[in-house]
Amino acid sequence: MTEIEDRTVTVILVPVGKAPRVITIPATLKAQQALVGGLIEPIQVDDRISVVVNEEGLLRDLPPNRRVGRFDLVGDFYIAAWNEEGEIVSLDAEDLPTLVGLLAGMGGAP
Repeated sequence: MTEIEDRTVTVILVPVGKAPRVITIPATLKAQQALVGGLIEPIQVDDRISVVVNEEGLLRDLPPNRRVGRFDLVGDFYIAAWNEEGEIVSLDAEDLPTLVGLLAGMGGAP
């Protein structure tokens, strides 16, 4: 996986207790880790999209955020897309309103 410091990607950040929002971040591991406050753990939703959480969120007793499918997610998380090489890429613009609306409709803590 390569990191290019000047490449940016569009993701959906879902902070605890707040509405999801579309943001642009550098396409680096450091930027991804900053969003969740630690090591990242992608949970694959389909062949391209993942929910990315703090790998140690449950161990660190992070506050509850939302239930997504069968997962009770804790701490801040984000939704991202990945290419075939496993590199983070921007979510498709046409998917953003649907994803944000879906996440907003889930409310806060599970």
